[in-house]
Amino acid sequence: MKVEMSQQNGFVDIVEGNFDAGVRIGDDILKDMVAVRIAPDIRFVVIGSSTYLAERGLPLHPSQLEKHDCINIRLSPTGPLYGWEFVRQGENIVKKVDGQLTFSSIYPMLHAVKDGYGLAYLPESSALAGIEAGHYCRVLEDWSEAFPADMIIPIMSITGSGKDNTDTLHEKGKSNITCCAPDFKNERFT
Repeated sequence: MKVEMSQQNGFVDIVEGNFDAGVRIGDDILKDMVAVRIAPDIRFVVIGSSTYLAERGLPLHPSQLEKHDCINIRLSPTGPLYGWEFVRQGENIVKKVDGQLTFSSIYPMLHAVKDGYGLAYLPESSALAGIEAGHYCRVLEDWSEAFPADMIIPIMSITGSGKDNTDTLHEKGKSNITCCAPDFKNERFT
C-alpha cells in the first residue's frame, strides 16, 4: 500500500478532490460515506491563562462565554467560524463565540491563550503539555465533549484493494464501521 497525505484544516469533499479517504473528527460524515474508527475519541476543552481568568472570572456555563474574549478558529479561508460544542447531562449546546482574534491553526491560539488574550476551544491533546506546565487552566471542564476520530471512505470505493485497506485499518484499530445518515446537518458550521 502507498500513502500520499494532504493535510487541510477545512472540510474537503474527498470525492471531488480525488482522495481515496479522509479523516474526520466528530460526526461530520456525509452522505454515501463509510466511517472506520482509527483512533480513540478526541476530547475538546476550553482553556484560559490564570492571569486572564483572574481578571475576567471563570465562566460556569457556556452562556457566560458572551462576557469573555474567545479566540476563534476558522478551518478554511472562506469558511465559517467553528462553533464550540458542549454537552452535559443531556444538554447539547453549540455556541458561536466572539473575540478579537481568529486563527486558522491551533498553535497560534495556544500562544494567544498563554499571553492572556482570551479563552480557546481545542483538542485537549494540543493543550495538555501547557496545562500540565501551568500555562493554561481548563474552563467548563464538566461540559467537555469527546468526538470520534474516523477515516471516511466513499461507499463506491469500497471494492477490491480499497476494501482490503479498510479491512486492514479496521482490524488494527479494532474499530466499528459506521455509515452516515443521508440528511446529516452540522450545527457547528451554520
